[in-house]
Amino acid sequence: EEGLSKSRAALARISTQTASSDAMSGEDAIVELLTWLDQGDKEKPITTGLSQLDMKLTGGFRGGKLIVVGARPSVGKSALLSFFAVNALKMGRRVLYISREMSEREIVGRMISTLSGVSQGKIEARTLSAGDYNALYSNHEILSGENFWISTRASTPAAIRRIALRMQAAGGVD
Repeated sequence: EEGLSKSRAALARISTQTASSDAMSGEDAIVELLTWLDQGDKEKPITTGLSQLDMKLTGGFRGGKLIVVGARPSVGKSALLSFFAVNALKMGRRVLYISREMSEREIVGRMISTLSGVSQGKIEARTLSAGDYNALYSNHEILSGENFWISTRASTPAAIRRIALRMQAAGGVD
């Protein structure tokens, strides 16, 4: 109990020493906006691959934004997110794909299906022709490079944050 109390006190001291102000002045906010505007479009958005959605997202996904996709079960959320991830990989972006609903094999199966044009059903049923195997093999490289990482173990927002920070430190994620 005493050790816990000392630890809390030490953390409180550190947080007050390192915490910046809880509020930004209007002037500082204006300067930040103008600086951002002057940078032009150096920070290219990651397009979704769906032009209508990109227009709603002001060009696509941008760093520092949290976008939540939600819907009833079995309406295509995972397929849509796999499509977004494949599109980002095609742009040369680094992708960290976190899922609690599917295994790594299922995620990669969906993504390689999108890349190769081989039906997800054929992959799951293992009813692939020689041509299907060729299509899978000729499209696997985008998923096997250094730009793609999968985690199915993160079960809390803190765990997701921890994994993302590790990946950011190890070379970055987009």
